[in-house]
Amino acid sequence: MLECYFISKDINNNLRVPYVKELISYNIDTNTKTNYIEYNGHFYNNILPITCYMFLTEFENKPYKIEENTSYYNKIIDEKYIVEIYKKEFIEDISELNTFNDNNDIIENSRICLTPLNKEKIWFKILNKE
Repeated sequence: MLECYFISKDINNNLRVPYVKELISYNIDTNTKTNYIEYNGHFYNNILPITCYMFLTEFENKPYKIEENTSYYNKIIDEKYIVEIYKKEFIEDISELNTFNDNNDIIENSRICLTPLNKEKIWFKILNKE
């Protein structure tokens, strides 16, 4: 399984980057400007374009070593890019609501979203592959 995560290029900036819980589909090619990822996660930044680091990692399915309840996997893909995200598309809200039955009068039979999740798609240009 391919994993993807983003980190702000400017650590002192409170810039929000996409949180990717699960990658659904993607097109990542350094020779084209139509790169995208579709994912389950969230990306609250409405100010585009933004520049950030994008990391792609994929591990083998089976560990090469297991010792003391720790499994070690070989990396198949381990890439780092500087990307400019220039477009995003909200597809649908897939948040899960949890129901709590509390014995106090303040919260009773409440439905709370602990982790907001959306199905989204972002397009980006690869500025540099490191």
